[in-house]
Amino acid sequence: MQTTVGPDLTQREKDLQLQCNLRLAGTAFAGAGGVMSRNVFAILGAAFNGGAALQGPCKEFWDSTSRFRG
Repeated sequence: MQTTVGPDLTQREKDLQLQCNLRLAGTAFAGAGGVMSRNVFAILGAAFNGGAALQGPCKEFWDSTSRFRG
């Protein structure tokens, strides 16, 4: 397996990356739980939380690492 090593992230970027990953993972688990229990409100909540994550910490992380994409 090949590992690509890039430039170091700042502490703020590492924090944003962690927040984004945790929010998206939580969204996936909540959505799966909603589907399994057939709970429409849990599914809608997961979708809303996922959207908030993509517009919040994930977008901030993407914007703050734009220097890597030249």
